[in-house]
Amino acid sequence: MLGVTTNRIIAPADHHLKRMAAVAGCEDTWYPTEVSIFFGPEGESATSAAGSAHADPYFAGEGPKRRSCIGCGGCMMGCRHGAKNSLDKNYLYLAEKHGAQVHAETKVIDVVPLNGKADGADGYAVTTVPSTFAGLYLGLGKRRVTCQSIVFSGLSLGTQELLFHLRDKGSLPNISNALGKRVRTNAESLISCRMPDSHDDMSKGIAIGSGIHIDEHTHIEATRYPAGSDFMGLLFTAMARGKPGWTRPFSWLKAMAKVVAANPRRALKFQLPWGFAKETIIFLCMQTADGHLNMKLKRL
Repeated sequence: MLGVTTNRIIAPADHHLKRMAAVAGCEDTWYPTEVSIFFGPEGESATSAAGSAHADPYFAGEGPKRRSCIGCGGCMMGCRHGAKNSLDKNYLYLAEKHGAQVHAETKVIDVVPLNGKADGADGYAVTTVPSTFAGLYLGLGKRRVTCQSIVFSGLSLGTQELLFHLRDKGSLPNISNALGKRVRTNAESLISCRMPDSHDDMSKGIAIGSGIHIDEHTHIEATRYPAGSDFMGLLFTAMARGKPGWTRPFSWLKAMAKVVAANPRRALKFQLPWGFAKETIIFLCMQTADGHLNMKLKRL
């Protein structure tokens, strides 16, 4: 269904990652990622096929037409060119063709068992509102539907938030108190490397184009956003050493002072968000080390 294939667009950020792997002595672990992106017909180069239109290549013509990837880096922001094999082009598209109804821009605010049977033996009533200001804050457009069964699949955080609300207000009283306990993660960190004077455009390619393994527990992938997606640059600054706690800001001040003293002009460009996507490789670092989070719902 996802049409996973090997990345065929090896872009500047991927070449930099490979060179970094060589310096770290793990060049043989570098690999192009497996992704659900259409690069054009097999045997045709991604460069020559870029942007070309094709009949559905996945589901014997049952799916929508596609355009092959142009390497704009916009996969995570939302592919605008029809190259990413996302849900609206596979599962949901085909489900609608076979009679399923998809209600977009809709937020579930309550789920209650019918006839007071907490185990849901008689089904459930689901209350929704439009995910707009009028719906979320004024309660306009509220709808109620009934069903026999429900699948909660709003990703990890969305599903947990809804289940916390339903348990705490008594709508689904049988939800366990273990909800939110020992939530597993892939131990992710995002580390940016910005090169303000680089002639390479780091926004080109696919969102996550290649990866390396620097040891048995640590895996790094080269990540990017499309040109113009610079707002995220405001979240990045000089890397600070030291332990978490009240001394951490002083470690950051020391790191920033070194950056400014070395080259004030580059330090200023480094902090300004404009050009961030074109000038930055984001290293997506993941580890298999054991760890978990305990989640709870509270008002800040």
